[in-house]
Amino acid sequence: MSPWGLVLSGVAELGRLTVHPGGVATPMLENEPAAQCLAEFPEGSSALENLLPVPMIEAADVTEAMVYLCGQSGRCITGISLPVDAAYTVK
Repeated sequence: MSPWGLVLSGVAELGRLTVHPGGVATPMLENEPAAQCLAEFPEGSSALENLLPVPMIEAADVTEAMVYLCGQSGRCITGISLPVDAAYTVK
């Protein structure tokens, strides 16, 4: 079974939700070795750019999406894959 088929199967059986963040401003991406790599390969920095006018997604953006889905407001939402990526996947 493909990974996508596995996700759909889980959704059908369990009503699970998934959150898919894009590049999040964390120490994993915001450090000197990463900056050197992007300076060495400038095409890599364009791959990380979002379509929305935000430099990078903050961890709080992902947290707020998860709180919404798990809270009272999201009680009727089931089986979705929610990209929190500032339109990165639209590119």
